[in-house]
Amino acid sequence: MNRNLEAISIIAFVSLIFAGMGLWDTLSLHGFVMGGLFGAYIGFAALPFFNPKKWRPRPLLCGLLASAASVAIALSRTEHVETVILAGLVGGILGVFAPWWAKYA
Repeated sequence: MNRNLEAISIIAFVSLIFAGMGLWDTLSLHGFVMGGLFGAYIGFAALPFFNPKKWRPRPLLCGLLASAASVAIALSRTEHVETVILAGLVGGILGVFAPWWAKYA
């Protein structure tokens, strides 16, 4: 299987699992999209642990994805700019360190 296609399929699978979990509480498009965003980030962060010979950890890209997902989730929940900025910073920090903590998740 093509390396990029395999990565996309793993990320899509994990994203769909989290998107389905986002529908657990209430059936809404919002929960589905937010769960999918978070699942895509987790799937990307966990790629090196599925096959370390194929994929190497990319902490900066994980940080950007986590920051974007955190900002999107915060924007959907609040209108306070400080909260959105804080969510982006915390998500980015967690994303940068994802290659180290993802193996324990």
